[in-house]
Amino acid sequence: MSFISSYKKLHKNYKSDSSVISHALNLLKELELKEQYMDANAEIDHELDSLDFDSLTTEDW
Repeated sequence: MSFISSYKKLHKNYKSDSSVISHALNLLKELELKEQYMDANAEIDHELDSLDFDSLTTEDW
């Protein structure tokens, strides 16, 4: 039994092989998009860390 057939049997909401493949591709796309957002966010966080927003030191708080 192929992976697609097994998955389709286990998850009854997928009626065709193409629906299983479509679901897998959507999951892959979401994973890649999540990684891209995390990378972009890390760049932004790093850039903001180097800025001095209010010129106050932590001792002035």
